[in-house]
Amino acid sequence: MNKSDFYKLYIPALIKALLNEDNWEQFNVRSPEHFLNLPEQKIIEVEKYLDKVAGKNKFLDSVAYYFDAKSHGFDKINGVKIEIFRNNLEDKILKYKKKYEID
Repeated sequence: MNKSDFYKLYIPALIKALLNEDNWEQFNVRSPEHFLNLPEQKIIEVEKYLDKVAGKNKFLDSVAYYFDAKSHGFDKINGVKIEIFRNNLEDKILKYKKKYEID
């Protein structure tokens, strides 16, 4: 899976995950992967891509940190208030939407 195809699938799922944040219960956080409405094979491809870039992609690592922090009830990530961290993620999402022409 190439980067463009990945983001066209992942960004909408990430947005859905963030929009459903109010429905989370601590330790029951639903990551973007939960919101992929795709055939099983495509989900596997997305997960493989995530594994491949883990630790090498600052944006996707930030997404993982955010969801991990939320699941543990942390109010900061690396000293940054979680609300500000989320706002930064939202800014990056907008950039990726524009870059990869995602509606």
